[in-house]
Formats: sequence, structure tokens, C-alpha cells
Amino acid sequence: MLGVGLAVLAACGGSGDATPATTTLPVPVTADVDADPTDPRLAWTDCGDLECATLTVPLDHAEPDGDTIGIAVARAPARDGDPIGSLVVNPGGPGASGVTYLRTFALRAPDELRDRFDLVSFDPRGVERSSAIECGWVLDEDVYDPDRASDDLEVRVREALERAERRAQQCVDANGDLIGRVGTVATARDLDLLRRALGDDELTYLGFSYGTRIGAVYAELFPEQVRALVLDAADRIRPQADDTLQQYLGFEGAFDAFASACGEQDGCPLDEDEAAAVVAEIDAELRVRGLEADSSAAGEGRLLTRDELYSAVIGALYTPSSWTTLAAGLELAGSTGDGSLLQELADDRVGRRDDGSFSGIFEATTAITCSDESDRPTEEDARAIGAAALEQLDVFAPVGPVVGLGCFGWPDPIEPLPTEFDAAGSPPIVVVGTTGDPATPYRWSVELADELDAAVLVTYEGVVHTAFFSSSCVRGLAIDYLVDLEVPEAVTCTD
Repeated sequence: MLGVGLAVLAACGGSGDATPATTTLPVPVTADVDADPTDPRLAWTDCGDLECATLTVPLDHAEPDGDTIGIAVARAPARDGDPIGSLVVNPGGPGASGVTYLRTFALRAPDELRDRFDLVSFDPRGVERSSAIECGWVLDEDVYDPDRASDDLEVRVREALERAERRAQQCVDANGDLIGRVGTVATARDLDLLRRALGDDELTYLGFSYGTRIGAVYAELFPEQVRALVLDAADRIRPQADDTLQQYLGFEGAFDAFASACGEQDGCPLDEDEAAAVVAEIDAELRVRGLEADSSAAGEGRLLTRDELYSAVIGALYTPSSWTTLAAGLELAGSTGDGSLLQELADDRVGRRDDGSFSGIFEATTAITCSDESDRPTEEDARAIGAAALEQLDVFAPVGPVVGLGCFGWPDPIEPLPTEFDAAGSPPIVVVGTTGDPATPYRWSVELADELDAAVLVTYEGVVHTAFFSSSCVRGLAIDYLVDLEVPEAVTCTD
């Protein structure tokens, strides 16, 4: 589903405006070589305000007695003395850390969930504290393109192919057998081992964004082990060549909503009709030179680049709570040439550290994506989609044309996504879609709900990525379903 460079930035996402707490987190885990993955166990230890453990799973589920890897797991125990069981949560990505996210989710979770469930999450294989993909990519060379100047489609395609193949070789060389074993099918099998280790006969699960793909694959593989699944902001279960273009079109719509809201808000520094022009003016300036970004948070001596500009804009469009900061950053850069606030937004998006390294989410994102996708776009496909992007995009035309090339040079998937997704035999599954979702278009949720044998589509009218924490209506329906198995009717929520 994801492409290269900014396409990856566009698609990485979890549950709206949740921001990880800055408390102590467990260190990366390794598998217990003496553990038996056919009889999964968890030994919980204290890790601040959570409990943490390592789940040992087979590297290759077809060889349960072969090599193993470690999966980092965290739990916030139920406050009620007689819990229903565990509610497993995944924040999306692919590549986002569930262990990091759980702290925030536990703080924000409605009392009905916090009391009645052990809240559990995990870093999927390939991600952060689990056995992780580490390719050695440099943010300003392998993810961003600091020298991006040409908007010529042929030049962009050629450069994207070269970068993708170079990055692929780096990852293959650095990760050995793990590189092809981090797909969603393997993660779904890990999730079933986690269910067993938690002592639950059936899985109760809440997945956001890419987390919906994990949930859908789980339901396809283990329909009889499903208790209740809420899939919020459905990801594509059959990635297509133009998926990233569809995401950019979603962000175009979200930008229009941002500009309109800014124009109607007292004190907003941008008028509705000038917001897109301001982005274009900043972009034109960045073609010539970087903008100073010397705030202490951004790092002394750094310059804002074109890729960072669009990363900042895209990241802020995920949720309206970030729109005020985006407006201020655009106004500051446009009127004074100070790119500090935009660069801070971009840095937050990639988890940039003081030494210039970053969280590694893009390495995991690309590896997981390329482990899933067997039907990859050709170079000719990329040119055709790029031409369509130039015609259809406005604000994001400078970064949208090259899509779908991120898996060039990667090994063929060992265990790609299933060809069917009906989850025959599962109980009803609740799919949530937001009409103005900027990152996962609403129609993807409609398509997933239509494809599953037993699914109910709950629609939220809004402009935000994921609805659970944005809509009291959606949240109430989800709580009744997760706690009491009250399956909602197909309904449209407006609040």
C-alpha cells in the first residue's frame, strides 16, 4: 500500500491524536531460547505503570521447532477484579509500536474498557522492541530527499527506482532471514499465540488503520477464535498500485477542510483562499534554498527542506487538533522565512532524535508492506499513476507523482496476504469508516465490510483519521459491542 519517501510518511498512522507518554519503556527484547513456542507463556514484570513480557514465537510458523524471535508485549491490568479477558489493541502503521501506544490508550480508554479488560498491546515482528528490522537508513538521505528539486516525472521515477533498490539491498544485507518474515500473515499467527498465552479462548481486538489489516487477516485465518473485532479506519486488504495516490487525494480533501476551518476561525493567520498558495510559495522558496529552522527543538543550523514541509503538512492533517499548529507554522515560514515550527512538526512525525537518527518506523513500514504485496506495480504503472497524480493533485502535486515504487528490489513475499477475505464462520465484526478520513479513504472501510461474511459498517461523518476517540457515538457503539457483544446496526454517527 505504501510507496517511497513521502508516500510512506503519508500512510503511517495510528489512532488520531494520541501522543505517546514520555515514561520509561522496556528495552528491546530477544526470544527465550528455552521457551516452547507451541506452548506460549508470558512472564510479566513491572515496567513502570504497565506490566511487560516477551512472547517467544517461531521465525517461520511452518517450522515451530526452528528458530525463534521475541515479541514485546505490554499489559494494563483490568481495574475490576473479575475481568472479561484481554482487549488487544494495535495502533497501526505498519511499524507503529503498540507497547508505546498502550500507555496513552490506557490513560484515555473509557472506564467500561479500563475496568472490564486487561488492556494489551504488542510490537509486531519487525517493529521496535520486538525482533526488529534495522536497515541503517539515514533519515535525510534514505527517507527524505534533501536535494529534491526536479518535478520532471521521468527524473523522479528514475531516482525513486534507484533509491528503492539501494534501500532494499541495505535491508536484505542487514536482516538475514527476518527480512521476509515480517508480513501481516505471520503477525496474525503471532497474535493467535498471544491470545493463547493470555489465557483467552477467543480474541477481543481493537485495531486502528493498519491494525485493521492485522485484524482482518486474523479473522480470515482463525474465524472461530474471534470473540469481537472492531476495525477502525480500514486499511486495504488487497493493495493496489494507485493506493498511495488515493491517500494523497484524501489529504487534498483534508487540506481543503483545514483551510476552510482556518478561514472561519478568529485569530487564524491564514485565509481560506490563501492556504494552498502559502504552501506553494514556501515550496518555491525551498527549491532555491532551505529555510532557517534554528529553534532549539529543531536543532541549530538545520534548514527546512521540501520533503520536511510536506511531511509536516501531512502529519498535521491527521486530526483537527493539530490544525492550529499547522496554520501557525505555515504563516511563520511564509511571512518571515522561519521554518522552525514546520520542522518541529516533521520531526515529531518521524520520531527524530537529537543525533539525527529516527525511530525506525519507515524501515519496518517498508519491510512489512513488501512482505505483504505480491502484486507490485511495474515501472510503467508508476509512470501512468504519476501522470494521473499530476493531473489530480493540487497542494501535493510536488510530492505525489511517484507512488508504488517502494518495493522495487525487495525479495518476493514468502507469505503474502490471502487472496480471499470473507472470514467465513466468524461472529459479526464491526468496521468503522470516517467519510473524510485523510489517510485511509472511507471506501476502503465500505469495501472491507462488504467483503466480510458477517460485518456491520459504522460510519462517522468527520475529517479525522480513526473515529474511536473522535466520536462519542462510535465509541459508545464499540464499547457496547466489546463488553456485552451487542452488535450495532449499520448507522451513521455525526457526533
